[in-house]
Amino acid sequence: MEKYPYITGNIEASIRINNGEDSMKVLQEIEQKWTPGNEYLWDNIDIETLIDSPEKQRLAVNNLIFHRIKKYRELTNAGKMVKGTDPFKYKE
Repeated sequence: MEKYPYITGNIEASIRINNGEDSMKVLQEIEQKWTPGNEYLWDNIDIETLIDSPEKQRLAVNNLIFHRIKKYRELTNAGKMVKGTDPFKYKE
């Protein structure tokens, strides 16, 4: 699995835009990836890398997406089809 190399989505956007990528495309991609219901877009990312340093752990946004992706993966592994839905809408 890939490591998420940035501290947050905002840092990812800044770095990628400063490296010459199209700003609208980058912002749309990042917004889509961090939106509830799109946890499947993280399927190739090791989510531990969202919280693998003290700097990353202290950021609420990283913890929120980490737990959403973790719940999505748990539900998917249990055979529930939750793609496109916020995993926390499932009460189990």
